[in-house]
Amino acid sequence: ASGIIIIRDEPGKVPDYISKAPVIQLSVNHLPLNHVFAFGTQSCVNDAMLNPVLSGSEGNYSYDSYNPTTEDSGLLWVNGMTNPLVPLKQGTWYRLRVVMASPLFASWINLDEAIGRFGCQFRLLAKDSIYILDPLRNISRLLLAPGGRSDLMLKCDEVGTMQLKSGRPAGRPAGYRSEVWDGVMWQFDVAAAASPLPRAPLPAFTTQR
Repeated sequence: ASGIIIIRDEPGKVPDYISKAPVIQLSVNHLPLNHVFAFGTQSCVNDAMLNPVLSGSEGNYSYDSYNPTTEDSGLLWVNGMTNPLVPLKQGTWYRLRVVMASPLFASWINLDEAIGRFGCQFRLLAKDSIYILDPLRNISRLLLAPGGRSDLMLKCDEVGTMQLKSGRPAGRPAGYRSEVWDGVMWQFDVAAAASPLPRAPLPAFTTQR
């Protein structure tokens, strides 16, 4: 299991529209079953301890579909749930904090549908709890490495439900740096606001280091 540790910003370090925005925390846990089973079959005194094998001192590996050249998605849950529905209010800016708690897999989330169909904006603030030099950068992809964290500002202007999916980008071969989770991560459900909110962009600010 894993969780998120939040280090609060010092007063005045970030503008109020960021520090006082409603926060959504998503702790993504991933268990790559294929790899766990394979590692479990080998001896703890094996010279190739860090390489998965199909047999060892504790018995043979019996999972017939194991293939080290392909991805096994394994199990993924977000805040303890599979494919959870995360509620949003139309036109409201949120601070989204996400951690990818996987020992081996990354997630590569395509945001094009959310941007194109639901008028969402994703503005990157920080990676691994360090503010980037050009905060509030527009992004259309969210890459989370194993153990990686991202902070971003999020707003959606259209009502509806969307799936946030991860998958290997075209041209990236299997085994490139990290395996990539292939499937739905979570869903955003955007509810109508009681009254229309202004669609002005977020003001820029300068990172203080």
